[in-house]
Amino acid sequence: MVRRRGRKSLKKLIDDAMSAADNRITTISPNMRDELADCFRYEDEIIVYSQNLVDLPSKVYRGMRLGLRRRGLKITAQKAVELRNDRLVTVNRYLVEGEGIGEEAEIYARLNSLKVVKVS
Repeated sequence: MVRRRGRKSLKKLIDDAMSAADNRITTISPNMRDELADCFRYEDEIIVYSQNLVDLPSKVYRGMRLGLRRRGLKITAQKAVELRNDRLVTVNRYLVEGEGIGEEAEIYARLNSLKVVKVS
């Protein structure tokens, strides 16, 4: 005869997950944040690699999406780690490749009070 293991109720599973989450440290100390500042992106940063290649955060991409697709620019979605209020969050960022996108992204950033990071 095969013995079955008892199943946990949904409430018990949720309670176990919440208690495990309370025990985890999910914030970054200020010293660590300063040391790793170059490794993480922020949600209000637009990274300009060249005049034809830009890395956009998801909130900026959502605003520009229709125009970018209509013009036929190459868009690649990628997962990235962003720093939000001392917490690391996995988000989507978008690499957009096409003629003149760097200049357009810089103008968009100025109009919307975003930070532009130029990488060369």
